[in-house]
Amino acid sequence: MLFWIIHRPYRLKSRIILIVHPYPPRELTRGRAVSPPAINSVTGTNNQIAGVDEADFVKTNGEYTYLLSGGYFMILQTWPADQSQELSRTEIDGTPRALFFHEDVVWVVSDLSQQSYPQFEESLSTDFAPRVNQMTKVTLLRVTNPQQPALIRETVFESSYVDARRIDQQVYLIVSAQLDLSPVLDDPENVEVDKLLPTLADNTAPSTNNEPITSVICGCDAVYRPEVANGTGTTTILSFDLATPLADISSQTLLGNSRMVYANQEHLYIARVEDQNWLWMPVMDGAEDPTPSTTIHKFTLQSSPQYVASGSVDGHLLNQFAMDEYEGVLRLVTTEQSWWSTADPENRLYVMQQSGDQLVEHARLDGLGKPGESVYAMRFDQDKGYLVTFEQIDPLITLDLSDAENPLVAGELEVPGFSTYLHPIEGDMILAIGQDTDNNGIKLGLFDISDFSQPMLLNDHLIGAGSYSEAAYNHHAFTWFEQEQMLAIPVTQWGNPFTGTTFGFNDIFNGLELFRVTAQEGIQSYAAIDHDSFYQVPNNSNFYYPESVRRSFFVADDAMNSYIYSISGRGLLVNDLASPDINLAEIALPTDSDNVYLSNAAP
Repeated sequence: MLFWIIHRPYRLKSRIILIVHPYPPRELTRGRAVSPPAINSVTGTNNQIAGVDEADFVKTNGEYTYLLSGGYFMILQTWPADQSQELSRTEIDGTPRALFFHEDVVWVVSDLSQQSYPQFEESLSTDFAPRVNQMTKVTLLRVTNPQQPALIRETVFESSYVDARRIDQQVYLIVSAQLDLSPVLDDPENVEVDKLLPTLADNTAPSTNNEPITSVICGCDAVYRPEVANGTGTTTILSFDLATPLADISSQTLLGNSRMVYANQEHLYIARVEDQNWLWMPVMDGAEDPTPSTTIHKFTLQSSPQYVASGSVDGHLLNQFAMDEYEGVLRLVTTEQSWWSTADPENRLYVMQQSGDQLVEHARLDGLGKPGESVYAMRFDQDKGYLVTFEQIDPLITLDLSDAENPLVAGELEVPGFSTYLHPIEGDMILAIGQDTDNNGIKLGLFDISDFSQPMLLNDHLIGAGSYSEAAYNHHAFTWFEQEQMLAIPVTQWGNPFTGTTFGFNDIFNGLELFRVTAQEGIQSYAAIDHDSFYQVPNNSNFYYPESVRRSFFVADDAMNSYIYSISGRGLLVNDLASPDINLAEIALPTDSDNVYLSNAAP
């Protein structure tokens, strides 16, 4: 039995579609219902720092999974595993990007453009007139009743989305705006800053006839112009308290442009990578070989974000894993490319400490890797570091960071190919994913770093020529389940994932691959979960072009049963690890994609 109910709150353009399924009857034993085993453990988002949740399009607590798909915020019941089903979907304005949840409040961020602005203009304040093409919207929903989520707040920012983090109930949103702020930089004492700064429209009662309030994103008293500046835009950190979702939104703004984010539970750093000013300004000044630099800004996260210091280092950061703070000291690894000469790249480790409002160099380690190599992967682990550089061979370098004043290279191991993501696992091992340069396919590697001065390759596993995985470049697609010693990664491959057999165009494998990883047996293929059932067009021979599996998570119960959930652009599959070839549950997902190609396969 299936019921469709459409709920349209006043002033809300979004629609909430409720899908209510009657629960199947529980098994009865001697007249009593038998409850399923309780959830014992769940793998969530693969985050860089424990306790700091990173924004992503899917979040779960095992029992419920919150998901963005096809322009909707969806709530799925995912426990018990074999009873997984869709409970509701809520249309989100613009293009939904990521979400968080805390207890019964869900926070969703989406992109808006001026082209889509008329679609929701009537729900905003009449004096909100965005001056930029790209805007950011935050939608807050209460999901106490997962079959009928309630809209509780909508806020639109005259800025573009950069990133977000959640620590306990606090969400920190980073946005950037590129407005004409040259008057502020030229003469900050004699300009009306509030007329230049980006604005917001905040509606704390969108389901009623409440008029949204328009204001600047950040008041002038909380706008900072650091000594080390980069760009003429603004970067703002906004704080949302999900425990009190209607509370005031606190904010801090810097004059400058920053795009990369690292955070632990005490501090948040934002960095501007590849600031284009150095590409031409030094040449205009007559410099023969300009040096690129990266600017870093530090914020404290006590109660609300507060700007504290800035600094600069030579070179550029690879990604967020090239930054880390340990015992109050910031460590960064950069690569300095010589764009204007034939000189080799230079890789360095910087140790930075705060002195007043400056981040100053405390120590450095030059000459990482061999001549011609650049940084391809970096991972910090307390007083240790793991670095991969590459030109034609892949050295894994171990770094001893126990003495902040004297960082050292502890050991080095050369192996073919290169790694792009390093994941420490129990037992003094590193699980790596990257690329094999011989067959141009995905390669997994397992390293033993118990002897830090002599890292060893225990085992590697080649997935196949021409294979691709999002997990190689997006750590959120990499799922490690320590309890089962199981790795799950999405894989796209033309051919059989186990035999390596190459097939025709219609035989692409686009699914999730599972690997058992142990020190004794190395990396062993365990199962491949295919989503092709979601891509066939009913009643004809056409197929939607298979879209990759994007995310996965594991759920284990008290009875020692483990389940794998895989999510692609068109569906969610649930499989028992004990028999992964059988789909316990399938949930079709809405999608914006209509890519279709003709297949000769039978319908």
